[in-house]
Amino acid sequence: MSTPFLKALEQRRSIYSLGSKLPKSKKEVTETIKTAIRDCPSSFNVQSSRAVILYGAEHAKVWEIVKAALKKVMSAEQYAASEAKVNGCFLAGAGTVLFYEDTAAVKGQQAAFPLYAANFPTWSQHSSAIAQFAVWTALAQDGIGASLQHYNELIEAELRTAFGVPAEWQLVAQMPFGSIEKPAETYVAAEERLPYAAVVSRHAVQGNRGPSSQGRIALGNAVPSARVLSQLPVEIEGRTVLLRPSSQIFFYPRRSLSLSERSPSMPTHRSSQAQRADSPSRAPPASDEADVHQRKRRKIDASANPAVHRTADRDSSEELIAEAPLAGQVELMREMDGMVDVVVHTSQPNSVFGGSKMYRVTPDMIVDVSP
Repeated sequence: MSTPFLKALEQRRSIYSLGSKLPKSKKEVTETIKTAIRDCPSSFNVQSSRAVILYGAEHAKVWEIVKAALKKVMSAEQYAASEAKVNGCFLAGAGTVLFYEDTAAVKGQQAAFPLYAANFPTWSQHSSAIAQFAVWTALAQDGIGASLQHYNELIEAELRTAFGVPAEWQLVAQMPFGSIEKPAETYVAAEERLPYAAVVSRHAVQGNRGPSSQGRIALGNAVPSARVLSQLPVEIEGRTVLLRPSSQIFFYPRRSLSLSERSPSMPTHRSSQAQRADSPSRAPPASDEADVHQRKRRKIDASANPAVHRTADRDSSEELIAEAPLAGQVELMREMDGMVDVVVHTSQPNSVFGGSKMYRVTPDMIVDVSP
């Protein structure tokens, strides 16, 4: 299958052999970059992406700053190799786009929508990535090669001074561009990049039963063992609810997918503050079916009589919050080796730990669904 959009994606490649000539004027190239960034989506239409477009001597200055920064942190032998790469792959080009995100715009969104405050920095990075990809692809359509680099922490302060970049702008990436002196390397075989079966576009799974093979697309000789689901029926207190990506659910977590912060398993009995702060490796296992039913029962009891979660010597809202289910949005549903799980994103508004996390949830852990 081939469409103009897919053709454009094929044309966008990382070009490391750049020249200083451009097939269009600098004015036209600048307009292409500005248009690509302007027409990219952003969360709540914040439009926080910013760019500094440099040519000639100013372009060269960026990469001289990079080399000076590398020289300070590398051995002579390491620097020699890096200097050759910078000179041949980046400095040799015709220009550079410096991608920034306006943190003032992001903070404004956090103040305006406090419920989602923890998510806006992440969404800002998503917007920047979309803008980078759009510019890269648009340049490729004009026969201009480019690559994407990230020397951020090493050079951000120097670039701010050299080009008068506002203090609120945060450096995200650098894109050197120019004429294509040598084409990109060939693709890695699809069988190596995607070892599993391709995603099923529409397929529902009832409960935890394994789905049929309808809609499966095999790649090479790979054994199909994973698939993404577009909808998933689950039983919630005697009623069937159809989950889809973006569904809002309430659940008791077992384990966070976050690498930076672990979340405790829900306690099966009254616990102290120290016990609630335990990591999953030390917390009591929460995988058995009886425990799941106990959690659901605790939720029902709490609705009828919230005081059941308070101890005689501690009457705190924190105690209630720690025992409440988390609220999150379904990001992905998949079937792997006959088991169904749901990946959920949550800012944890009901948790004393806060922050934005991803969880892997099985249907039996879900206690309620909000449309």
